[in-house]
Amino acid sequence: MSSLMIVEDEPIERAALKLMIQANCPLISRIEEAENGLQALELCKKLVPDIVMVDINMPGINGLETIREMKKVCGRSRYIILSSYNHFEYAQKALTLGVEQFLLKPAKISELKKVIEDVILKISAEQETEQKKSALLTSVEEIKPIVELDCIYGMISGKSREELQRLISFLGFEADTGFCFVCSYEKNPRYLLRKVKGALQDVGLNCIGELFHTELVFYILSRNQIEMRKTSEVGHFVRMLLDELGRSECRLGIGTIYELGSGLRESYREALRAVELCEESSYLVYKMTGSGDKDNRNSYDEVIAKILNGIKSGEEEAVLCCTGEILRAATINTYSFKQLKENIYQFMILCLKEIQRYYVRLESADYSRMSIDEVTALEDHMAVETYIRLHLKAVLEETGDLNKEKSNQIVGRALNYIESNYQNNIMLEQVAEALDISPYYLSRLLKKYTEKNFTDLLSEKRVEEAKKLLKGPKSIKEITYEVGFNSQNYFAKIFKKYENCTPTEYRANKGE
Repeated sequence: MSSLMIVEDEPIERAALKLMIQANCPLISRIEEAENGLQALELCKKLVPDIVMVDINMPGINGLETIREMKKVCGRSRYIILSSYNHFEYAQKALTLGVEQFLLKPAKISELKKVIEDVILKISAEQETEQKKSALLTSVEEIKPIVELDCIYGMISGKSREELQRLISFLGFEADTGFCFVCSYEKNPRYLLRKVKGALQDVGLNCIGELFHTELVFYILSRNQIEMRKTSEVGHFVRMLLDELGRSECRLGIGTIYELGSGLRESYREALRAVELCEESSYLVYKMTGSGDKDNRNSYDEVIAKILNGIKSGEEEAVLCCTGEILRAATINTYSFKQLKENIYQFMILCLKEIQRYYVRLESADYSRMSIDEVTALEDHMAVETYIRLHLKAVLEETGDLNKEKSNQIVGRALNYIESNYQNNIMLEQVAEALDISPYYLSRLLKKYTEKNFTDLLSEKRVEEAKKLLKGPKSIKEITYEVGFNSQNYFAKIFKKYENCTPTEYRANKGE
C-alpha cells in the first residue's frame, strides 16, 4: 500500500481528485492535501509520501519549484504533474526534475488510475531490487570474514598469484605486493584484531587479518610497490595503538615486502621469527640473519613436553591449544605445503612415541596408527589443524581412564608419604619431588580426590597422632615437637581448629 499527497490550490479540484483516487485506486491507503507549495513542504517533512501529485500553476512557489525543494527533503517520493497548459517548456523542466508523469487537466479517471498504478508498480519494483541488493550486500558482508580467512591461509600456504588475486578482489580491492606482520596477544584476540584492522583501514591501508593458531596474522597489501620504510611506519603505528589499548605486553614481528604469490608466505615466516626475537612492548622488522635453516627439533621437544604434561593432568584445553604451536613450529622453515604436511606427520609420530613411553599400555591403541597417506591427502591448513586436534582428542580419550587410575595411585602414595613423615618439617614440594610429579599437579589431585589441600591433610594427621599421645604421660611441649609442630602456640591453634578445644582441655576431658 502507498501514500499520496495532492498539492492543488483550488479546493474543488483538490476534493474531486481525492474522491476519484479513493474510489478507483485501492492501492493508495492514505491521501494528504496541501493547498500550496509551502504547506506541501511542511507536510512532506512529517509524512514523506510515496507519490506527490502537484499542480504547476499555484500562488507563491509554482509546482516545479515545489518539486525541486521537496526532492531535497523527500528523496524517495515520486512526482506526477497536473497542468492546464501543454507547454513544452514545462514538460522539459519536469523531465530534468525526474517527474514520473505529466497529466493535463481535466484528467480522465482511467488515465489517472493508470498513471498512479504505473508509478506504484515502479516503486514496488525498485523496492524489490533494493531489498535484493541489500540482501546480497548482507550476504557478501557475512561471507567476507570467511574469504579473508581463506586469503590468509592462501598466503601462508603459498597459493599462486592468480588464486590470491581472485580472493583479494572479492574483498573490494586489488593488490600486487604486500608484507605480513604478526602480533602476540594475551587476552580477547577478536577485540584486538578488530581494533588493529580498523585503525589501519582508517588511515587508508588495505589490511586483512585473522586469528591464526597462536598469533594474530595481518597482511598489508597494495596495488603499487610498497616502500621499505612502510614496514617500520606500520610497526610504529600499531605499537602506539596497542599501548593506547592497554596491550603493552604484546609483541610485533614484521616480515619484508614481497610480490603477490608465494613470497607472502616467506613474509609470514619472517614475521614469526621477528616476533620470537622481539622484546615485550616493542616491534621488530625482520632482517636476514642467516639463521633461517636452524633445526626445529628444540621447538618440537618443547611442544611435546607441553602436550604430555597436559595429558598427564587431563587438561584438554591446554593440550588442544598446542595445535597452533605444532603448526607454527612446522611452518617456520617450510617452503611448500607438501613439506609442511610431512613435518606434521613426523612431529605427530615423535609425539605419540613420547606419550607411549609414559603410557606403555597404549602401544596398540587405534589413535597411534597414523598413516602418511591420510596426512598428505589433507587439502589446506584448516584441514591439517582439524586433523591434529582430532588426534589429540583421541589421545585424551584413551588416556582418561589411565589418568584416573594413575591419579588414585599418586594420591595413595602421597597419603602414605604423609603417614610416614608427618613428624618432619615436610612440604608439598618435597612430596611431589618424591613422587616425580609437579607440586601443582599433586595439589590438584589431592584437592580433587580428597577435597582437602596438602596443609589440611598434614595438619589432620598430626592432630590425630597428638590426640593419641595426649592420653599418655608426655608433656604438651614434648607432644608438640614429636608430631611435627615447631611452636606450642601454633600447635594449640591448629588443634583447636580441628577439635574445638585446646590440647590441655582435651587431656582434661578425655585423657587418663
